[in-house]
This record gives sequence, C-alpha cells and structure tokens, in this order.
Amino acid sequence: MPRIAPLITFLALFAFFFDPSCNAADDPFRRNNAAALKIGAQMYRSSDFTDFWDIRSDNLVGPVFEFEYDRRITGLVFVDLTLGYARADANSDPSLLANTSTDVKVSNIYLSPTLKIQAPLNDSVSVYGGIGPDIYYTDSDIDISIGTASATVSDAFWSFGGHTLVGLEWLFYKEPARDNRLDAPLGLIFEYKFAIVPINDFDQKAIDTANNALGTSYSANDFDAGGHFLMVGLRWHF
Repeated sequence: MPRIAPLITFLALFAFFFDPSCNAADDPFRRNNAAALKIGAQMYRSSDFTDFWDIRSDNLVGPVFEFEYDRRITGLVFVDLTLGYARADANSDPSLLANTSTDVKVSNIYLSPTLKIQAPLNDSVSVYGGIGPDIYYTDSDIDISIGTASATVSDAFWSFGGHTLVGLEWLFYKEPARDNRLDAPLGLIFEYKFAIVPINDFDQKAIDTANNALGTSYSANDFDAGGHFLMVGLRWHF
C-alpha cells in the first residue's frame, strides 16, 4: 500500500490544480456517472492461517468479478461503490499435523466504496487512484482428511478492512450516439488493488477438529481475506 501512496498523492494534487474547463464540453471523462464490469484474479497474502496449513500464498488464487458505479463529486474527484465476488481453493499437507491433508475453499462477497481521483492524460487515456474501506462476508469450507477419516468444517465471517487502488482507462469508443447507439462512451480499464481485511481465529473450528482427532493443542490462526487484485474491465460513461 505505501508504494502506490505517492501516485495517489500526485493524482490528488493534479485534480486540485487542473482546470477541467479546458476540456471539450462533451469529454466523456467529464460526465457525472460511470458504470463498470470487471473480471480478474485475487492473490492472497501469506498469513498465520496459510503458514500453519502449509498453503503457499501463490496457490491460493482465484477469479474475481466486480460491478462498479461511479459518481462525480467535483472536478476530477469521484466516489465509487463496488460490489464484488471472489473465490479460491487450495490443497495442502500440513507438516505439523501427521497423516493429514486439507482442501481449503474460500469465497468473499464484498462492498467497497472508494474516493477516487481521475487524471486525464489526453482525450483518450486517463489514470486514476483511490482509497476506501471494505465490508466482507467470507465463507470457508475446510475438508480435513486424517488417516482414513475425513470431515468438512464450514464457517462464515463478517469483517472490515481497507484498500487502495490505481488504474488506467483507454476510451476506445467515444461517440456511440453518432452510430445511433446508446450515448454511453466506452472505455477499457486495467486496475490493481491492494486490500487488507483481517479475520481473527479464521480456522477455529478446523483447529478444534484436528486437536480432538490428534490429541494436539494448537491455537486458531488469523487470515487476511484481502490481498492483491489484478482486474480488467469495461466502463461506460453517462
């Protein structure tokens, strides 16, 4: 997150000093509303949970789908509201638990508002950055096999965190109304987001199951439901 903070600061200063009146009146980047559909991948970070269960963070990767609505506040400053869904799964053979293997499935539904600064580079390309909070509903299924016995442990959590993001938009269809189509200029977007969404004692039920079966006394582990997001999508301006 600190690595992209300077870029967001630059965009904020750009938005403060830039005079949007110098743009053409029909510049799509100056419209008050936008909506986007995005797909991509979420890559989880290492955590106590992944370390204990010997799950490599680069194995816990899954698809992401997002719908975003943007509303201009003033000038080049927007606020957006994003509804997203992500899921991932990974297998492991935890070294701390003898004769044990697991299959971990994690899914997230989240709501993420973002205060966003947009900086048009020309009439076709714009860069943007933003920051905001996250509300996550996380569902987990951990299939545990110990010797010849097996069990599935399910749990669900509400959690809160935060994110920061940067992106680039290429406006490739500027005048759909000229072709007698809906007057909503269309852009292709590329976006990176980093989120931190901590969940305490994420695997409490799974740890209890393993302790009861093996006679161990391990404690529950924390998990980060955020991580790194790489997205591509389409944004309509109206």
